[in-house]
Amino acid sequence: MNFFKKECRYSQRNGLCNIQSYGYRKKRLRGFYAKYKFRLHANPTVREDAKTVINTLNHMHRIHFVTAREQELEALSYMYLRRHKISYNSLHVIGSPNKVHHAKLLDCDIFIEDSLSNAIELANGGFNVLLLDTHYNQNIPSHYETLITRVYSWLEINALIQHFATNSQAIS
Repeated sequence: MNFFKKECRYSQRNGLCNIQSYGYRKKRLRGFYAKYKFRLHANPTVREDAKTVINTLNHMHRIHFVTAREQELEALSYMYLRRHKISYNSLHVIGSPNKVHHAKLLDCDIFIEDSLSNAIELANGGFNVLLLDTHYNQNIPSHYETLITRVYSWLEINALIQHFATNSQAIS
């Protein structure tokens, strides 16, 4: 993709290129996204172990996907989950980065997120947040380090959720 007269390569981690790091203005970035959003979201790679862990967790827990993607990407999101045979209870394409409202409606115990700003909002909303490590979500402010847990793999996510579930049942 060569929209900015620079080569934009897809990241293995999230399927998108981080064009903001090139220092372009938001208006130009919106133009880029409007032109390429379907292509950018068409076939991101599934993180290692994500499918296995999500499908395993879905046997014992409710899995809800809440994405900030625009509504016009909803069908593409459903197709992605179906194509990769990822099981879940619901998909919410909200068109906004504000996920706290949906997390409350869904009565989430744990929220897995890759955006640091979303993770901070969710932590402020009282949610346990697992932040998937990426190049664009570094430097958690120190006062959030106890509210947001950085995770490096889906196997680690699985272990933390199982630990949380076991301890929650022991408390109840």
